[in-house]
Amino acid sequence: MAEKILFTVVRNEAPYLLEWVAFHRLIGFDTIVVYSNNCTDRTDELCAVLAAEGLIEHHICDPQGASPQGHAAWLFRRSGRVKDGDWVLFCDPDEFVNVKFGNHRLDDLLSRANGAKGVLLPWRLFGDSGHIHYTGRSIDPIYSRAAPAANPNNRVVKTLVRYGPDVEFLGIHVPKMRPEYWTQGAPFLSPRLDPVDPAKPAYERWREQGQAVTCDHSDASYDLVQLNHYFLRSRASFALKNLRGSGGTSLARSDLDKDRYSAEKYEKSNHNEVEDHSILVWQSQLDTALKNILSIPKIAATQNMVWSDYLGFEEGFLAENGLPPRRL
Repeated sequence: MAEKILFTVVRNEAPYLLEWVAFHRLIGFDTIVVYSNNCTDRTDELCAVLAAEGLIEHHICDPQGASPQGHAAWLFRRSGRVKDGDWVLFCDPDEFVNVKFGNHRLDDLLSRANGAKGVLLPWRLFGDSGHIHYTGRSIDPIYSRAAPAANPNNRVVKTLVRYGPDVEFLGIHVPKMRPEYWTQGAPFLSPRLDPVDPAKPAYERWREQGQAVTCDHSDASYDLVQLNHYFLRSRASFALKNLRGSGGTSLARSDLDKDRYSAEKYEKSNHNEVEDHSILVWQSQLDTALKNILSIPKIAATQNMVWSDYLGFEEGFLAENGLPPRRL
């Protein structure tokens, strides 16, 4: 039977990982595969206890100067873990799959993708909603403000793809397809869940190089499905990203990527123009799922240490930047 597999690559993501795992198991992913690299926080510790309880599959890898995400994707494909017919999504721990119809589950989306090769999932960028302190949750009523649909950054996509021999490489945003696919293969679906026309100029890099970032404006929609992208969460959380560096850039070149998580980038990315509460349909069930996971003593103990570490970092960051402290 085909599996629904969520694949991610992490470095120093400990404060955010537990909720992300719980949510995606809740909406219907069978398997979550986590590759970690060069972690200096408690990410590997948390992954180890989650794996021991069967909640994820965890692999530690060393990209040895290469792009961590690209290297892990290569290892994942070579491992034989993904089989023909499996549905696979390469998703980051600040991205949450938000199915906005039916029962809001992954199976609702796949029922509409019957016969398709995959579905393009568009970002919706969420801001900090004016909050300084990260609550420990991304799916939280306080993080309900986001960029409007017309914002071009929202057209960035990740791809839920049905794996098979026509997939040459599982890329970060889109799979690289073998050349013959483009004339012979089943269609990919747009966020509107209509077949994509790969001849559109927006998809040229996808066809020619196996790379794509944005869907065509005529294919863009946020009515049926989106990736809630909590790129910021809070200023302290964003500062942690700056210390970590980009997963798409080699560690040897991380000094070239510092502006990705700069204060200026924060301001440009802090979109709070519209309300979007759609993912909160899962809040009560997610609360219960997290409570159940945290009833496992080893996971609870590790998560408590993760949160203590985060609060210590946040306290120093807020003081250094003249921001009000958290009221505990």
